[in-house]
This record gives sequence, structure tokens and C-alpha cells, in this order.
Amino acid sequence: MTTGPSSTDSFASTRPLLVALAGAGCSPAVWQRTHHPALDLLAVDWTIGNGPWDLQSIADRLVGALACRRGPTLLAGHSLGGVIAMLTVLSAPEGTVAGLLVADTGASTQGHRDGGLPARVRAGWTPAERDTFLRSCFHRPPPDAFLATAADWLHALDPDIFLQAIDSVRTIDLRHRLRAITVPAVVVQGRFDARRTRSHAVELAEGLANADLVELDTGHTPMIEDAEGFNEAVAMLWRKVARVRPVGIEAPG
Repeated sequence: MTTGPSSTDSFASTRPLLVALAGAGCSPAVWQRTHHPALDLLAVDWTIGNGPWDLQSIADRLVGALACRRGPTLLAGHSLGGVIAMLTVLSAPEGTVAGLLVADTGASTQGHRDGGLPARVRAGWTPAERDTFLRSCFHRPPPDAFLATAADWLHALDPDIFLQAIDSVRTIDLRHRLRAITVPAVVVQGRFDARRTRSHAVELAEGLANADLVELDTGHTPMIEDAEGFNEAVAMLWRKVARVRPVGIEAPG
């Protein structure tokens, strides 16, 4: 199921919920292979609804939607979505988020391998540029059906929304705030990521108060390229959460 970051009805279940945020320019369909038997999955399309589209505003809308939750909530964020997830944990009241998984992201964009992306969007975000961007997100070619879905989503995305978000992430530096994120966390990094470096992942794993690092033989989008390995990382996070949650929350898998 896919929802916007302000759609409170979608968050009303009391079952354990994995709320998943894709990266900039990435369709929420990147989560289609992500699952865990103890968790419901809710893919959030943060481009839905009203702006503004800076990352703190998106996180604030998500915090408002999560306020209705009565069951455990885990956040998963990919690339720019990982920064939104971290901002959400930092902005939400204590106890709102029970666990955090971030994939191929960083606390800042220092050392990002595609620093010229905003300039390319401003110069003319052509269909060819969009296709090149999308394919650069993968080390292993994704299934054709998924690639078609992802391309259709990206071509339909308002370039201004995309530009606001990628401009915003380049102004954010969470390195001095990582220790304030105390929930159980897992950091996933693709060894062949063409955008984020291993140093970004190590910085997160060492900076977050309670994090483990998982490295996979993938590019920038491990949940599609190695779904089994990524789902093992989700299971690791759930086990960590279950160890610190009240009795009654079990961690199968």
C-alpha cells in the first residue's frame, strides 16, 4: 500500500508497521520486494499532497500522521528518504518510532558522488536525463517490469518537487545530531553504490547510538537488487526492536 506523508487513515492500524520512504526520483515501488512476517508495510510517497518539499517539512508532515499510531512503528528510508526518516525520528515525540533502517544514505552530502544533479535538473530535465539517472541507481539491472514502473513514475514527477527535495538535502548536516537517535537502527550499504560511499554508511553506523552496518553486493538500491539480503536486514532490525520493546512483541525471523 502506498500513501502520502499526511494521510493519517493509512497509519491507524495497531499492528507493527514498517513505514518506508524511497529516495529522490525513486518510485515507492522500490519497496515491492520488502517484507517481514511480523510487519505490515506502508510505502510513503512523499511527493503526494501539498508542499513545501524541503526535507524537514516532509518529515514534519510524517510526524503529524504518525501521531495517531498505537502500534510499534519502524521507519525505513532509502537515499534521500533515509534523511527524511532520520529527521522524522529527531522531530517526533519520544516513543513514536521504535526502530530505524536507512539504506545508501548519509548524515550529509559531503562526498556525494553526484553533486551535479541539481544543476542538470535546472539545465533541462529531459526524458533521456531521467532515464540515465534511473539506471545509475542500480549495479545489477532490475527486472524490466519494475524498471518500466519506476520510469513511468519518474517521468510523471513534477521536476520542481524533485528539485526542491534534492536542493534541500544538500543543506542538511546531521552529523552532530546522530547520537540523539537512540532507537535500534540498521544501516545498509551497497558495495557498488555509484552515489553514496561506504564512508557515509560507516559514519552513520558509528554515529547513531545503537546501529549495525550491513553491506550487500548491490548498487544504490539494495531492496530491489538483493531483496533476500535486504529482508534479512529488516529482520535484524525487528529483532533489535523486539529486545527493547515491552513484552508481547515477538520477533519471528
